[in-house]
Amino acid sequence: MKINRLGLDIGGVLKDISWGGDRDLFLSVPPKQKSFEVLRELYDSGYKDKIWIISKCKPFIESRLREWLYHYDFYAKTLINEKNVVFARDDEEKATYAKAAGVTHFIDDQIGILLRMSKFGVDNLYLFKPEETEHEARYKIYSQFIIVRSWDDIHKNLLNNSEL
Repeated sequence: MKINRLGLDIGGVLKDISWGGDRDLFLSVPPKQKSFEVLRELYDSGYKDKIWIISKCKPFIESRLREWLYHYDFYAKTLINEKNVVFARDDEEKATYAKAAGVTHFIDDQIGILLRMSKFGVDNLYLFKPEETEHEARYKIYSQFIIVRSWDDIHKNLLNNSEL
């Protein structure tokens, strides 16, 4: 039996994306509402070492994201091990990390990343889009994703339905 593992992105999923080089502005962007709480519930429900944060960014942003995680006490609040937080430099590397970790479920706000994950064997793909977009209805490509608009939706899909 395949062991279910969750992977997720940071920018656009755990926190809103903040552009620019200003450190204080970057750190001022709080976690998405209920994100840490849902991750803690997943941890407590038995997925201790089965939750992976896999983010794609440049080294400069990686250092900011690591600082952001500490600034908001991510590790203390979610109990996710720091070794389960990895940073990739491109889409291919991000998908490779997910495959190596055995990720079966992935949450991202980028369609391209989810398509890459599907090519690497991740079957349960969640597109995090808080707001409905005009082109959503036009593209059949969305049919292979579960669209989640909030961490309440993620909770409903992953915890309430025993998806993981």
